[in-house]
Amino acid sequence: MAKFTLLIEGNICAGKSEFVRYVDAHKNAFAPFLSEEEEVVSIPEFVDHEALELFYHDMRRYTNIFERSCLTGRQVRQMKAKEGKGIYIFDRSMIGGAETFAKNSFQEGFFSHAAYERYVDDLKESLDALDRTQQESWLEQLVVYLQVSDVQVLQDRQRRRDTQGESIPGGYLERLNGLYDRWIDNIDSVYAGYGLHTPRVIRVDANIDFRQQPTYHADILQRIVTTMQEMKVHER
Repeated sequence: MAKFTLLIEGNICAGKSEFVRYVDAHKNAFAPFLSEEEEVVSIPEFVDHEALELFYHDMRRYTNIFERSCLTGRQVRQMKAKEGKGIYIFDRSMIGGAETFAKNSFQEGFFSHAAYERYVDDLKESLDALDRTQQESWLEQLVVYLQVSDVQVLQDRQRRRDTQGESIPGGYLERLNGLYDRWIDNIDSVYAGYGLHTPRVIRVDANIDFRQQPTYHADILQRIVTTMQEMKVHER
C-alpha cells in the first residue's frame, strides 16, 4: 500500500507535467518520509493519443470513448499505488477528471445522459473495487491545484508545446477553469458525495511563467514537504 499519494491538478497547460518532472529530479526532498524499502514513484496521466486526436477533431462523436479511456488509465494508477510502497505522485485523478472534463462534456451535450450516467456508475464501481474501506492505501491525501485564471496564458503555453492534433478553443479552457474552481472550492462535499475522505489542498498561482521565476517549482515543493510534515507523514 502507498504511504502517501500526492495529486497535481490543474487545467490543460497549467504546468503539471513540468512540475512533476521537477519533482522527479528532486525526490530527495521526500527522504525524511521514507524507509529504506520505500521510494517516490511518479506516473504521468495515461493518455491514448490517437483517441485524444479524434476527440479534438470531433468531440460529439468521440467524447465517450476518449473519456472512458482516461477513466480506466486513472483507475490503473490508483491500483499501482495500492499495490506499491512509498509516495506516489499523479497528475490528474479519477475525481478530478469526473468533476471537470467529463462534467463539461455532459454539460456541452457531447455526453448523452445515458453515456454520462454509465461513466459515473463506472467511476463509482472503480472506487468500490479499489476498496473504500482502505482509502489511505490508494486515495490522494494532498492535492496541489495549479490555478491559471488567465486563459490567454493557457493558450500561449498550448501553442508553445505544439502537441499534434491539439487545437483547444479558449471557451473550452474557460469552462474547464470554472469547473476546476468549483471542484476545489467544494472539495469537501464532492469527495463526501463519492464516499471518500477529503484531501488537503495547496493552491498555487500558476499564471506565473516558471521560466522567469527560478524558485517557482522549488517553492511549491517546499510547501508540499511542509504540509506533509503538518499531516504527520512519518517514516514507518
